[in-house]
This record gives sequence, structure tokens and C-alpha cells, in this order.
Amino acid sequence: MLTTFDQKLAEYLNGYQVNGWPVGNLILVMIALVLSMLLCGAVGLEREIRGRSAGLRTHLLSAWAVASS
Repeated sequence: MLTTFDQKLAEYLNGYQVNGWPVGNLILVMIALVLSMLLCGAVGLEREIRGRSAGLRTHLLSAWAVASS
């Protein structure tokens, strides 16, 4: 069976626990949220600089919604 990078990372990080709770998946979710906010923020900033519709705020909100679902 093929194991992806995020599965291996989650298995490694689930060894760390906070008050008995594994934190591997939580860290993966935080990485996904930060990465999506940075990338979509760059696109939104570029559109805002050019004066086009759907600027920074719209792209940040949509990135947050998509990454958190």
C-alpha cells in the first residue's frame, strides 16, 4: 500500500502528546491552514495591487473556508 508524506508525518507527530492527546493531526491541519493563507494571500495581494475585484480579503476568507473543511 502506498503511504503518503502527510500520513508518515502524522504517524511521527502522533507520538507527541499534550495531556494525553496526540497532536499529529492538529499540526497537519495548522500547516494546511497557514500554507493556504500564504498562497491565497499572495494571489489576493496581487489582485488588490492591480485594482481587480476579489482582492486580498476575499481570497483569505475563501482560503480559510476551503482549508478548514
